[in-house]
Amino acid sequence: MNASNLPIVIDITLHKYNHLDNRLWVQIKNDLNYIDVDGDSVLVDVNELRNLIEVNYASMINTVKSVGSDFLHKKVNSIYFIYGILIDFSNLKFIYG
Repeated sequence: MNASNLPIVIDITLHKYNHLDNRLWVQIKNDLNYIDVDGDSVLVDVNELRNLIEVNYASMINTVKSVGSDFLHKKVNSIYFIYGILIDFSNLKFIYG
């Protein structure tokens, strides 16, 4: 696969009635520099978001990594998947959500 085909911006959806998603949304709005796209969406730098997740959710990420794939259905959440995207997509520059 050619790296130039990988996205530089992706869209994620955080649900306001999910505790972790809502908590992440509030932290993004309070702690990060973002571009307000509309009332419900912002554009965030990948490096800032990765740092925020590493600082605030490190134990959660490490727990899921250490549990292994047999128990993923019990432990995985949106934080883990968002963090995985931030790590795996090398061309990614912004998150829109």
